[in-house]
Amino acid sequence: MTSTRVSFIAASAAAALWALKGLAIGSAGGLGESPFEGPFFLTGLASFVIASVALGVAVLPRRAVPVRALAGLGVVVAGFAVAAGIDTLVSSIVPPDADRHWAYTEVNLWVVAAALLAITLRLHRAGSDRVPAAAVPVA
Repeated sequence: MTSTRVSFIAASAAAALWALKGLAIGSAGGLGESPFEGPFFLTGLASFVIASVALGVAVLPRRAVPVRALAGLGVVVAGFAVAAGIDTLVSSIVPPDADRHWAYTEVNLWVVAAALLAITLRLHRAGSDRVPAAAVPVA
């Protein structure tokens, strides 16, 4: 299995899990009302981190393992920075208060998951990572 495939599968899982989290919140009546909110968030977060690391590894095929590991870490940090930036932007447009709809709190997760999925889908379709993940030597 290639790292682009791992990234695509994990990004798909993150997007699906965070969408399910939104459905759980909406059907329960708001943030903090659903018992499924936490598990969907945490499993989505784990999938997001796996997808991000695999994406970072995929964009630098045939490089040294430390370089690929740093690229994976860089994509994770960039993903969290983008999510924080989106949250800041949304909060500046719609200030957080008691009347703010719960979806404004979740939009950063949805946008980041959709962007990660789009990037990994593009890489997966391009077939840019032809080296199987199991064939990469570990230092």
